[in-house]
Amino acid sequence: MIVSTDFDVSESDSFVIKTLQGNKTIFITQRTEFDDHLTLNNLYVGMLVEVETYLVNGQYMAIEIEQESDND
Repeated sequence: MIVSTDFDVSESDSFVIKTLQGNKTIFITQRTEFDDHLTLNNLYVGMLVEVETYLVNGQYMAIEIEQESDND
């Protein structure tokens, strides 16, 4: 679940998700793929998402973001 967002064109776009290991900041890159008609503009706090990431210098970079339903 997204717990906060920080989308600013002049800065690094990121959002915070709640995980079993605690809150994690996820950074969006030019290579991030959005599925399920998602865009940077329609992500919102409280949205359930599945995020595939890789770790670079201790930061989580989003590879793919897709919407998660309550049933998944």
